[in-house]
This record gives sequence, structure tokens and C-alpha cells, in this order.
Amino acid sequence: MSFVDELIGKEFTYEPYDGFCPDFSVFFNKMKYLENHAELNPRPHPPIKGSSWYFPSYEYIVVWYDSSLIFQRKNTQSHIKVKLVNLKNPTYKKEGITHLSILYISVPINILHYFFIGSVWKDGKAIKQVKLKEYLVTANQAFEGNRDNVNYQPFYDKENHKYNEPFSPNLYTIESDCNNYKYDKNQLIKIQQNGIDFIIHPLHLFCAHYGMSADIKRILATYDWNEVKKRFYLDINEPSLYHEKHVVVSKYFVKKDAIFLYHLKYDKAVTLERTKTLNNEIKISDKNPKPIKVQFWCDQKVQLKIRGIELNGVILCAEIVGINQPIGDDITLVLHRNKKEEEKNIQSNGNEKPAIKKYKREVNTEYLSTKITDSEPNNRTSQSIRKKFEELGQKRIMNTVHVQHQNNNSHQTKGIQPKEADELGFGDRYGAEGNIGLAACFLDDTSENKDIKLFRLWDMAKDFALKNGGRVHWFTPQLGFRDDNDLVFISLDQDNAIAYPEIALVIRIILDDEKFYIIDFSQKSHDISMSGITYKERYDENFISLDDTQSSKLMEIICEVILSEQLPTDYISQQNEKEMKIATFKHPTAKSSNWVYNGISKLTKRILNK
Repeated sequence: MSFVDELIGKEFTYEPYDGFCPDFSVFFNKMKYLENHAELNPRPHPPIKGSSWYFPSYEYIVVWYDSSLIFQRKNTQSHIKVKLVNLKNPTYKKEGITHLSILYISVPINILHYFFIGSVWKDGKAIKQVKLKEYLVTANQAFEGNRDNVNYQPFYDKENHKYNEPFSPNLYTIESDCNNYKYDKNQLIKIQQNGIDFIIHPLHLFCAHYGMSADIKRILATYDWNEVKKRFYLDINEPSLYHEKHVVVSKYFVKKDAIFLYHLKYDKAVTLERTKTLNNEIKISDKNPKPIKVQFWCDQKVQLKIRGIELNGVILCAEIVGINQPIGDDITLVLHRNKKEEEKNIQSNGNEKPAIKKYKREVNTEYLSTKITDSEPNNRTSQSIRKKFEELGQKRIMNTVHVQHQNNNSHQTKGIQPKEADELGFGDRYGAEGNIGLAACFLDDTSENKDIKLFRLWDMAKDFALKNGGRVHWFTPQLGFRDDNDLVFISLDQDNAIAYPEIALVIRIILDDEKFYIIDFSQKSHDISMSGITYKERYDENFISLDDTQSSKLMEIICEVILSEQLPTDYISQQNEKEMKIATFKHPTAKSSNWVYNGISKLTKRILNK
């Protein structure tokens, strides 16, 4: 019985989806069945050829991807076509032949790691996954560029007009669907270990191996090499470190990206050459019949932890859940951060030595997996929220250098809605002349610690509203206004090397004809020293405007905080020039203190009960 037959026959055991998954309805709903479909003339077909319509109440399971690595490109995003099977009505008959009920959706490449094989989706969210065995697989060290237990094999070698069989499609899917695999052009990676073939889809290796940030994959898959170099800061050096090797990490990446970027900068014969080749193959893939080959970017042995599907002695990788990093010299990375607003016009004399902070990570000489402490980074523009990922083997020591650089051409950050996230990449300037600002999308997120101050703030807000006859709700762009205690926060983590703050809580309090908003900030695991913000909405103002994010005062304030890591005093002065409508509040620890009262009392003349 094939894997898909077992899915249809409900033979598999499921387990909860591993990690928090955001709502990706925006991508599913493009394929949604129209309620007035029967009344339309002519009747529309699903936007993606070969797909059925999408029904939000049905369950769908990811089984494969497109026959080409990249499905389409739009603006600053590359998209992957994900193949799912309708689990409610998995098959249908046409002319006496049983066919799979297939749904195709197109998703940005930097959220692809959520859509692993065996994940089950309903109403735009991942709800569970097939329970699979885990395997540790090693790609042996390469000699002269070749690994003795690794080769690449597509089902269909279009260049040589040759058919291969990395695994038998008959063992994976039903008969009528087999041809879809026989003509698949992806260069599957075959790793042989102890007489077993482990088959890995190139997209899985690309997403797990090429850098930690999801946005690195987007950049490599979207731009030509000259633009990639600019965005990776490969040609930028810190003058104070001229005597030693180092790598400059963009604020839009995370610290662990330094490992890949360091090798990319200094290992020109292997990492640079292979990454450039991959970038070029992706760029010309629309016109070139040769399939894209995703190589390992180093010659050292690479250990992978995978979840796999057993197909008669062959293991098909459903998901890579862990990977080791190449051993080597300690890495010095430079993190750029903007100076505070009042320092912008001060020229640096160039003689200041940057402070160096050494991060010594525990060395694990056994090849045992350990959880990455800061989890897998993701690009918030494409609605990603952290998913668990494991780091295998020996860890690299990284020296971190914080360098403040003057920003004479500051661009305003603009909030974008989730529906725009599949077209824009974080950090990309856009607009008629490319100078409107940096795209930043604020999605829902959770905390890692129930003891952070945001939970206490919510309790204070409820108490304040009760004592003053008011109504209180918390808000996120995805969930809207709610008054329950299952708090969800707005994520401010834009996949940065320096993420501060990480989350925000937005609360609305209505007192008769006055409406106030409380915005406060925190890291996901601990409190930070940052004041909260109180805003009084005018009668003719829409503080939260989801239909026009650019004019939303909420997004404007959050963007100011992201840029300056605080709300600038000159911004507050500008807003209060005609009337007092914005104030900040601190977080005293006294039991008698109510932070909400402290903030709102600055903005109203009414008598308040504390």
C-alpha cells in the first residue's frame, strides 16, 4: 500500500504540529471555492492549473512541491508551489479512473519550512502532522568536490531525455498520480547510509542549509549575484578590524547567519563558487532545461536529522529538523545598529574602538542534537513565527562587535498588511522611486514566559476598566479585538540580528466617549527597560486602520519604536504640539501602582479611580 493510499485509508497516526504556526489563510484563500460558482458564466477555474478548489473546513496534507524548484517570482519574492491532498474527499473518479483530489497553493519561499511533507492544514493553519520516525543521516566529507555516498538524481532528466527512479512513485502515490513524479525535474539528493537510500528534496536542503534566516533563501532565489552581494554585505568591512577576518551581518539577519556568510566571504573556492552557481541556475531556470542542483556549500561532512517516510528500503525525507555546522575558526561578526535620533548628526571620528562581546557556546563533541536557544529565525514579512529547529554537532565560537553608524539617509518604515507579504521582502525599499521605506509586517506571536510584564499590564487594564466603568480589549491584526485572557501579541521580530523589542501588546480602553490605546513592549522570554505608550484617539481619527495600513497611527508608532528601539522624544513632542494625545509610562513594582492609570491620567481631565 502506498503512502498516499495509507493516508486515504487513515492508516497513519498523527501528532500535534511541532511549534506554533501562524495563520496562512491569505495563501489558501486565493484558491477558495466561490459560493456563487454555479451562477457564474463562464464558470471560473482554479487559478493554478491542475488544482481543485479550496474549502477552509476541509483538512489538507502536504505531499510534494512543483516539478520545478521555483514556481514564480513577483516583485521581491520567489514562490514555491505546494501540493496538498484533500483528506475529506481524497479521490474522485473521471472516465472510470480514480484521481487524487489535489490542491496547489503558491507560498513565498521564506515560509516554506512550515509546509513540510506530512503537515496537515485546516482553515489556513497547520493543525497536526503525520507521526514519522527520525533518522540521523551523514553526507560524508567531500574529496575534490565529490562525496562518496551522495549523488543527485531527478525523476526526469530533461537535458539527457532520461528517466530515473530515486524512489518508486507507486510506493508513494496512487497509480494515476505517478506520472506527475516521473516528469519531476528536481535534482533530488540521494544519501546512501548502511545500505539505505535517503532521498531529500532540494527545497528541504536549501531551506535548512543555506543560512539560518529565512530571508537569506528569499534573497538567493530572487536577485542576481551583484544584488545578493550587497544585501549580504560581502564587500563591506569594519575599519577597526582591518587586521582580522570578520563578517558584517545586516540588521535583517540573525547572528547564526554569520557562519554561512563567513564561509561565503572567505571560502571562495567552495562556498562562494557553489552559492553563485546556485543563484545563477535559479535565475535562468525559466529558460534553461537543466534542473537546479542544490549542493552542500561546504566540503566537510554534514549531518542531518530528518523525519522520514519508509518506502520499501528507501527513506523519503519529509522534513529536515536538524543540521550541523562546519567546524572552523572562531568568527568575528559585526552588528550594525543605528545611532539614537539625537546622535544622527554627530560625525564619528573613526578612532573609537568597538566593544567586543564574546559568545562562547557549549561545545558538544558527541553528535547529539541540542535545541537552538534562539530557535529558527524567520522573516516576519512573510508571516513566519518561530519553529523549532535543532543544531547538531560541534558549535562555533562567535565574537560579536556592536558598531554604531550614522544614518544620514534615514528611511521611514512602513507597516504592511499580511495580504501584501507574498510580494514584498523585509528590508526592501519600494514606491515610485524606491524610497517610501522599509517593509515591516506585524503578525501574531506568543511569549515564552508567562511572567513578563505584559500579562500584568492586562490584569491592570481589566482592573482599571472595572473601576472606571469602561470596556477593555486587546488587539492583534489577525485576531482583531478580544477580551479573553489568552493573550496574543504583535510580533516585532523582523528576522533581525538585533531584535529589540520582540513583541508588543496593544490594549484598547473605552471610557464613555473617550478611547485610549495602551502599547507596551517586551522580549518573548524576559522584560526589558522600555516605557509603555498611551495614546488618546481623536473623534475623527481611526487609530487602527487595517484597510489603509500606511495611515494607521498604531503602525506608525510601532515603526518608530523598531527604528529607534524606543519612542523618540521628538516624535512625542511633534504629536503633542497642538494637544496632549500621547504619553509614556514606566513600570514601578509597588503593589499599589497601576501602569494603565498612570498612562491614561496624563491624557484626560476626567476623575479616574485607581
